[in-house]
Amino acid sequence: MQRFLVALAVPLVLLVSCSDDDPEPILAPSPSSTPTPTTESAEPSPTESAEPESPEAFIRRWNEVGTEMQNTGETEAFLALSAKSCQPCQDLAEVVSGYFDAGGYVETGGLTIKSIRPLNPGETGSAEFIVSAVSTPTEYKESRSGDSQTLPGGKAEFRFVLTQRQSEWLVTDYLQRAL
Repeated sequence: MQRFLVALAVPLVLLVSCSDDDPEPILAPSPSSTPTPTTESAEPSPTESAEPESPEAFIRRWNEVGTEMQNTGETEAFLALSAKSCQPCQDLAEVVSGYFDAGGYVETGGLTIKSIRPLNPGETGSAEFIVSAVSTPTEYKESRSGDSQTLPGGKAEFRFVLTQRQSEWLVTDYLQRAL
């Protein structure tokens, strides 16, 4: 059962933040050594509010956190973005923490997201998406004395179900779809 979870779940959480058009993350330019004077405040005024995160941006962020969780064994941030009712989320965090607790590891470069398609764009408070991606190979070891194993990577497609709690999104379910 544990290998089954890894075979399905590890590639999913390897999603790396990449735009649909840019396979490589774009870094913000470094600040110039001579600041340019400005009359506008960099801080938003109290009447301005931050733009709410889109579900698509949230999916990318959730997967960045998931990739970090797998590479470090630290599950708290990942679980904070996942609903308590998300059994695949809970199972994955348990498998990953179990590997690290036993002296094992996960080394992954993640997935490149090719597209995120909404399934029910008209509904509010919840949303479903199909995420198409390409995964990189992943190496993992279930324990210190276990054998190193590899997942080959390749094309993958997933269904995400999100729910909105106040102004935040949470993953309530995900699964890998057959290609």
